[in-house]
Amino acid sequence: MTTPARALSQDDADDSRSLTAVAPPRPAGPNRRTRHRTAAVDTPDGRRTAHSRTQTGLRLLGAAVAGVLQLLAFPPYHHWWTAPIGVAVLVGSLYGVRARFGALLGFVAGLTFFVPLLAWMRPVGSDAWLLLSAVEVGLTAGLGAALAAVLRLRGWAAWVPAVWIAWDAVRARWPFGGFSWGRLGFSQDEGPWGRLASIGGVSLVTAVVVAAGTALAWLAVSGALGRQKGLAGAAVVLAACATGPLAVQLPTAGQSIGGPAQAVVAIIQGNVPANGMDAFDRSYEVLSNHVKVTEAMAAAVAAGTVPQPDAVIWPENAADVSPQESPRAAALVEEAARAARAPLLIGAVITTATTRENAGVVWEAGVGETERYAKRHLVPFGEYVPFRSLIAAGITRFDRVPRDFTPGTGTGRLDVGPVRLSDVMCFEVAYDGLVRAGVRDGGRLISVQSNNATYGEIQSQQQLSMARLRAMEHGRAVVVASTDGISAVISPDGTLVRQSAMHQATSFVETLPLRDSLTLADRAGGWPEAVGGLAGLLGVLLVMMGSLRRRLTTKKGTQ
Repeated sequence: MTTPARALSQDDADDSRSLTAVAPPRPAGPNRRTRHRTAAVDTPDGRRTAHSRTQTGLRLLGAAVAGVLQLLAFPPYHHWWTAPIGVAVLVGSLYGVRARFGALLGFVAGLTFFVPLLAWMRPVGSDAWLLLSAVEVGLTAGLGAALAAVLRLRGWAAWVPAVWIAWDAVRARWPFGGFSWGRLGFSQDEGPWGRLASIGGVSLVTAVVVAAGTALAWLAVSGALGRQKGLAGAAVVLAACATGPLAVQLPTAGQSIGGPAQAVVAIIQGNVPANGMDAFDRSYEVLSNHVKVTEAMAAAVAAGTVPQPDAVIWPENAADVSPQESPRAAALVEEAARAARAPLLIGAVITTATTRENAGVVWEAGVGETERYAKRHLVPFGEYVPFRSLIAAGITRFDRVPRDFTPGTGTGRLDVGPVRLSDVMCFEVAYDGLVRAGVRDGGRLISVQSNNATYGEIQSQQQLSMARLRAMEHGRAVVVASTDGISAVISPDGTLVRQSAMHQATSFVETLPLRDSLTLADRAGGWPEAVGGLAGLLGVLLVMMGSLRRRLTTKKGTQ
């Protein structure tokens, strides 16, 4: 009895035959199924010909190029337009292959994307850099397998973005709380697709970038097969992706209901005495640097060269000794608050008998701490050590984390004088729900307190792109305060108003809008990601069910 057709549709079967070199069909022999399983390219008889080996090499090369093209969309390159081309090349490389070979192609694409993207981690240790890259590359292998599977479905061009969103959602949550770096939406801060963040968040931006790339692949496939309807459909999707964002008006004129329409905010970058893992080895020096810059800013206010600030923002870890534990540190912070004549939002590590928090602390002169936000999403192996009893004893670097931090539970909403803001710490800006929670809780401005001293400029640039997307997503000004760069002021439309150089002590004083109104993305919350992700999982499930059904049918037919 002959084996039923593998493809889910006749169109898919025709596509596979048309796009691969095929030897003349042969009758099924005893080893036919074995050959079919090991073939890298799906041909009707499952054989690997000399031409198919060449095509396998081209597919592997295409996957590697796809990863590089996606990498070029991110800082420090900023070629946002290469992202959809990278998607197109990856989809084209995956078209017509089995999920097993798709996993290999995904692995190759992940290798050329994540390893260089995360190279800023090398100061922490090459082992940490390569281990994190390996996790992300492994997850990208899963993406390759899933995409290869759904490319067998009718309407595959619609399934690809959904699977991509599902992959992003998994990476953002697993393992150890996830890692959201490398989402294609974050590469679009300078491109037209970034404005879509105000409608459906970063997930929608990613989905449209992937849809545009998939439409390019669809165009190529349809052209190769001479399918006029496919060409027309792909052209319509591509045109919609290209022109649709131009109709989106960013919410830059949001309402101010609960307070003043604007505020004067100062951002302090005090610099650190050294970079890398030794940046905070000299107690009180980083704190003293930020006090000095704050006092210099206050002198400029007194001279009339800059306006009096309503709030002053210091970076994460600016108080390298906790003012709650050290009278000397408390005196230095108090000195800065009195000089500024405004409340400070400082970054400090707060330790008690039972907790250790990486926190943003509101400090008012003569009062001390009034509010606190503790970082919710902690960095694994940096702020806590998973499986500490198993691995910490053999790796001396973990001596720098003698005690795990305690995650916070608040939304990030803080009142810094008259400024009610949504605060996040460093790489928390990469996580949709963390920023959104403070905004929906009344934050009228977004602050990102960051310490980039360990990682260098490329990490700072990538984080700045995320902050710009958050401004567009929530229709709010964003201030980024970093210990040694890049500090920045971003307008609600994502425009970079001002930024600092790396390794420079400086301050900004800017008048910024305060907003109460919520964007469509704020109101939608996590639904765009949830719907897209579930659709992607459904597509993979349909392929798996179809494969199981065919196997059962084949088994029954051979009995």
